[in-house]
Amino acid sequence: MKITELRAMQDEDLVQQVDKLRREIFNMRFKGAVENIPQPHRLREMKHDIARSLTVLGERQKNKGAGK
Repeated sequence: MKITELRAMQDEDLVQQVDKLRREIFNMRFKGAVENIPQPHRLREMKHDIARSLTVLGERQKNKGAGK
């Protein structure tokens, strides 16, 4: 997911996105313990998407604090 797409999302949507990605990572790792993961590169992409989402959320929190 691109950063411009993430910046266009609302805070609640970003939090839901992070939760969804974390669940997917958990499920992929769990599945990987039993069998081969079909797309192992997807784990790295999901981690990067989580980091981007959390960065946008952090920036927004920082801007809210500075605006007071």
